[in-house]
Amino acid sequence: MGGSKDFFKKGEFKYKTVGVIAGIKVIEGLNGVHNLPMFSWKSGAYLKTDDKGHPRTIRIFKDQEAIKDIDWMHGHGDFKKGEYHVHDIRNGVRSRNPRKPTTDEIEFAEEVRHHERKR
Repeated sequence: MGGSKDFFKKGEFKYKTVGVIAGIKVIEGLNGVHNLPMFSWKSGAYLKTDDKGHPRTIRIFKDQEAIKDIDWMHGHGDFKKGEYHVHDIRNGVRSRNPRKPTTDEIEFAEEVRHHERKR
């Protein structure tokens, strides 16, 4: 299981690894935890899936801190369900207003979705 500062509060794990897609750990919260962690010990990204196991959010880390989420499984503002949008994360706070993804972010998300379809 990947580590995180969030994983070790009071000596209890808050997440577990439930799979791997495109080399990225798919993690699931325990005991009512629904959001992805804001810190990662070794992983550069984590995936959150929907109830059917399809990827819905990629959280990306730099220097162990979350820096952005790439989402597509829900609509948000001007973005329709299925359209990529990015929420930047600064100092542990996720932006409410998404932005248009860069070409590199789209290519990364497409790679994850391509691998997911092959499972």
